[in-house]
Amino acid sequence: MAALAEYILEFGLAEFSLRPAAVAVGVTHATLLRHFESKEALIHEVVDKIRADIVRTTVGAGVPLASGVTKLEDFVFDVWKRLTCGSNVHQFPLLYELVADLHYRGVDRNQIRGSLSQDLTVPIVQTFMRHFGLSADEADIVTTLVVAQYRGAAVELILTRDEARADRAMRRFAKAVAVDVRSRGGSTTV
Repeated sequence: MAALAEYILEFGLAEFSLRPAAVAVGVTHATLLRHFESKEALIHEVVDKIRADIVRTTVGAGVPLASGVTKLEDFVFDVWKRLTCGSNVHQFPLLYELVADLHYRGVDRNQIRGSLSQDLTVPIVQTFMRHFGLSADEADIVTTLVVAQYRGAAVELILTRDEARADRAMRRFAKAVAVDVRSRGGSTTV
């Protein structure tokens, strides 16, 4: 599964075919068909694994306390760094491909909407509420803004490959979010 996930992250879904994927991961086409009932089932499982990996490495258990983050702006930036570190950055082109083609036969549109959005946003909303004292409505608005910025900054990062520039922009954005939250009476420290 890990090898298939890496293959899909590297090559995308538009030209995905079982035979080249099998060769790339070192198994036979027949082995893939024995393991998965169809190409669509394989895609479902691989996209679900990618989603689970991203959630685990970004907003999984204990963020922000487990990472030692105590300020809202540091939390926003910390999640950005988790989203874009190592192979995680490869998730964004796949996300854009899935969103652009919500009618792709192999992927359930509700799964995409739910798992690639809610699985990331719900833990962030909960963190904003639990650790930074935002109301549910305010946490939802701030999370929507922050996640949209992550996705936009990721496009810039992918296009320019200038990590330092994207990080500087995200640092400034995170500070602006903290200023906005403070101005509305929210807490910006744990």
